Amino acid sequence: MNTLHLTKEELNKKYSTLRELMDQVFDVSILVDENCKILYVSRGSVIQMPSAPSFVGKDISSLDTVSPFRKVIAECKSYRGLLLEIQGRKCISSIFPIKDPVSDTVIGALGTIIFRNMNRVKSIFSESSSTAEEIGDIYDTISRFAGVASFDDFIGDDHTVTDLKEKARKAAASKLPVLIIGETGTGKEIIAGAIHASRYQNVRAPYVTINCTAIPENLLESELFGYEKGAFTGADASHAGRFEAAAGGDILLDEIGDMNLSMQSKLLRVLESKEFERVGGNRVIPLTAGIIASTNQNLFTLSEEKKFRSDLYFRLNAIELFIPPLRKRVSDIPGLVDHFCEDMNVKPDISPSGMSLLMNYAWPGNVRQLKNLTQRLAIFYEGRQITSDDIANELRIGQRTYNEAFGFTKEDDSTPLSVIENTERSAIIIAMKNHRGNISAAAAELGVSRGTMYNKIKKYGLERNGSDR
Repeated sequence: MNTLHLTKEELNKKYSTLRELMDQVFDVSILVDENCKILYVSRGSVIQMPSAPSFVGKDISSLDTVSPFRKVIAECKSYRGLLLEIQGRKCISSIFPIKDPVSDTVIGALGTIIFRNMNRVKSIFSESSSTAEEIGDIYDTISRFAGVASFDDFIGDDHTVTDLKEKARKAAASKLPVLIIGETGTGKEIIAGAIHASRYQNVRAPYVTINCTAIPENLLESELFGYEKGAFTGADASHAGRFEAAAGGDILLDEIGDMNLSMQSKLLRVLESKEFERVGGNRVIPLTAGIIASTNQNLFTLSEEKKFRSDLYFRLNAIELFIPPLRKRVSDIPGLVDHFCEDMNVKPDISPSGMSLLMNYAWPGNVRQLKNLTQRLAIFYEGRQITSDDIANELRIGQRTYNEAFGFTKEDDSTPLSVIENTERSAIIIAMKNHRGNISAAAAELGVSRGTMYNKIKKYGLERNGSDR
């Protein structure tokens, strides 16, 4: 869908869902009528063009002499992926015609530059008093044109984060395969999407993702490479695979560490030859998609154990990026809490002791766990200050799940300190398992000395492999 449907009354409405979307979703957006007279410029436009509000009521040419607003209105055809330059900054613009569903005539156009987080769009609609008829096709249209993540979406100012972003930007400037390594919940998919967005910021290019754990092994090959009609039972028509869909752009192979050895061999051949065939076909198709892979596993260790092909690992890690776990960048926690609260349009009042507890927790679920906790706090403790006891209680709910997942069943006590101790114990178990009982390596990961690690292992009654005695 390339056209918005609004009545003239809705188009000219001073306070509307459309104008709220313009203000909060786009970096820059301009609304014009059928005569190209400017009806509204978004608040964000003022940042880029301070004088923009003074042009309301004037012809669009007085503000923008480049964008084809008149062609959009005359042809009732959207123009997307237009390269513009505002104050020396290159950006992508899209313009959509607006039709009156009653008269079926074009009554205006919406010009936009750069999409932001779609979570904010959903929030706007959930809070809006507009009816479904008033909203019309706006949400559907905007959702279809939403962009992938940017580096700004990876929140944090810790030196580990700034170093990661710097390396990721350099990785985006190359066409080499990128391997992103990080624990569950650290934000691997954000960095992957940001690399793609940065790599193709001046052109429209496909970005295709595939979760290697979500597709059954017997279907993964046909999903990646496609298949021809009659290739197997149920193949009633030819089907292009993900590599074809990503041609000229990027493909993200998410959780590649879970791919079976047989499929790894086929993927390796494709990466080496830069070509592939559909299942049941004999036509050679060139590989033109950039490869981004992600994993929460230690592929180097898996390759030593013959559970992951070492040649594929070294083919994928031409550029290797490590996403730091949240426990390695605790200084970012207050900012992340504020960010998640902003998405929910709330701001929980967390006491100093409560924030201290958050910053001393080991976060086995990383940023995803912090986001879930923040949302619970915002909902359950609205209207009063949140204490360390409140946070300990909420953490304990999740901690029981992690206790079961990592194989120990010691019950939590009722104090915030016990929560910290149990999560510290969890972190030690994770680190020891990650490094196969190597105390020095596990201590380095947790940022403590070898002697301290020995003392902690003794304190919590653990074996060197991270299991309970």
